[in-house]
Amino acid sequence: MERKEKLNVVPAAGEAAAPAHEPAVADISPLAALLTRHLIPDSEIIVLMLKPSLFYIPMTSMMTIGFAAALALAGTLFDAQLPGSASAYFNGAILLASIRLMWSTVHWMGRFYILTDMRVMTVSGVFQTRVEQCPLRRVARVRVLHSLKERALGLGSVEVIPQEEDMTIVLWMTVATPRMLKERLQQAVARAKGGGR
Repeated sequence: MERKEKLNVVPAAGEAAAPAHEPAVADISPLAALLTRHLIPDSEIIVLMLKPSLFYIPMTSMMTIGFAAALALAGTLFDAQLPGSASAYFNGAILLASIRLMWSTVHWMGRFYILTDMRVMTVSGVFQTRVEQCPLRRVARVRVLHSLKERALGLGSVEVIPQEEDMTIVLWMTVATPRMLKERLQQAVARAKGGGR
């Protein structure tokens, strides 16, 4: 029997938020349903599932795009000194940037941030699924981080730090509402440590 659930989701950048009395709700995508079926037992309740902002795609590709732009510019400015034509450098730069953006898109598609009533998780990977998780009862601190790129776009990352040093730090990168997510995570941690579900 297929597992069907409704989840609270956080709107991406530029989307209108649902009214306070009516939480935003969406069906799990087939890929997310497949992932959660194998990673989360039926006894565990999914509280929140979301993806990074779409800005994750260009932000993780910036170095390659910058190199491609420099390559195209060099081909144009130093056409006489460099082997090949300026159009060859320009086309190579476009191809390089496109491949990198496609790879970042595939990474974005396979990246999920999940909060259950028992743990917080980051699921990522293209050819192999990687899971970073921390039980809510073992969380020491939740904090918001901002890189310069994220701050410029009104985004941020949420870092979940466990009590034990040998446990994995869970990072929700490039999310649209980092402060709101921090509060949600802190509330979930408080409930888990207080024995509530």
